[in-house]
Amino acid sequence: MVLKARELLVRQQTQVINALRAHLHELGIIAGAGVAKVSQLIDIARDPDEPRIPAAARVALAAIVGQLNALGQELKRLERTIVTMARRDPDARRLFASRIAYPDAPQFRRLEQQRRGSHAGRSACDPTGGDGEVRHRLLTACTSWSRPLPEMT
Repeated sequence: MVLKARELLVRQQTQVINALRAHLHELGIIAGAGVAKVSQLIDIARDPDEPRIPAAARVALAAIVGQLNALGQELKRLERTIVTMARRDPDARRLFASRIAYPDAPQFRRLEQQRRGSHAGRSACDPTGGDGEVRHRLLTACTSWSRPLPEMT
């Protein structure tokens, strides 16, 4: 449920960013793509001396920027909660240490091989080794690990 709430807030944040971009675009203010460029738009929207923004638009933009800040704070709070929950869950810890979570990090594969005594390169997410139920849960989580965060049951 926490992960679904995070996903909802990320979608809302994207919508608010797009609304900010659209409103500023109507005023002829354009910034490049990416999250880093949004901070430039926020600075422009907050600037009381910006001549391109009329007073009526400034009120609307302040509301949008406020909503964006509130979403960012709530996302940070939820992500801290997710990390805390993941650190307490043994399956999640095993997932983080597996080569599926870090496919390009050979040091994690070596550590996992040493831990299991495996010379064939098997890891916790390898379908040919490990215990069945935990392995199934990890494989399910490993398939969609990069986006969005997997639901840990």
